[in-house]
Amino acid sequence: MNEREVLKRLVMFELKATPLRRYLMAAALMALAIYFGSEMMSFYMDGQVSIGIVTFFDCIFLFVLVYTPYVFRHRPFQVQELKGNLYVSPFFIFLKQTPLSEKVLIKSWFFLHYLFYISGTVLILSGIYLFSDGLRQAVPIGQFPFYLISFLALGMIMSGMFPAAEPGALYRNKLVIWLYVVLIYGGAIAFLTLFSRLTDGNGFIHFIVHLSVAYPLVTATGAVILVVLCHQLWKLELRRLGRKVDYHV
Repeated sequence: MNEREVLKRLVMFELKATPLRRYLMAAALMALAIYFGSEMMSFYMDGQVSIGIVTFFDCIFLFVLVYTPYVFRHRPFQVQELKGNLYVSPFFIFLKQTPLSEKVLIKSWFFLHYLFYISGTVLILSGIYLFSDGLRQAVPIGQFPFYLISFLALGMIMSGMFPAAEPGALYRNKLVIWLYVVLIYGGAIAFLTLFSRLTDGNGFIHFIVHLSVAYPLVTATGAVILVVLCHQLWKLELRRLGRKVDYHV
């Protein structure tokens, strides 16, 4: 069986193993994201809200961008706590016991991630654009593809941590996990708050929208290059974790 056929079967296995209720839940969450996103975006683009609200919207928007793939993925395919303080995807453990090559496994994890990510995010971003008068005024229809590429790339860069984390890690002290959470999310909030202050309350999302309209080709090209570079880095991290973790705990 060639590599492409193996990849196809792995992808189809997860798609079929995911219960219908998971897809229905994802559709409902995406509809909510479009509704609230379009309502908030209209106020956000007007620039008539406080720095605190701008930062809050930036955080929520980026959170949705990063976590979109996880609303689709069934629990057995997500990283979770197993015995011995090992946090790993059960499906990853299963695949490690098969004769499949590391190259094929890595491709399948990233392919599935991007399949869920791109399909879900395109629908959310398109829906927000369609129902937000403020965003449509800021982004002419001709610049819409560049707006889409910019935010898709931004989310792919950040959410690449999910497939990279599939091999899991061993945490003897759960305080380490909380420390990571505080550092990552605390750092993100601090950065977005500082960015809003430096841009007189325009915010990070407003800045990306502006770049995609004012410099569409440069922004889209730079975004794609960053995605390719970060994808290679996430693959290296996945290999490092896969060879480091002892699964016989």
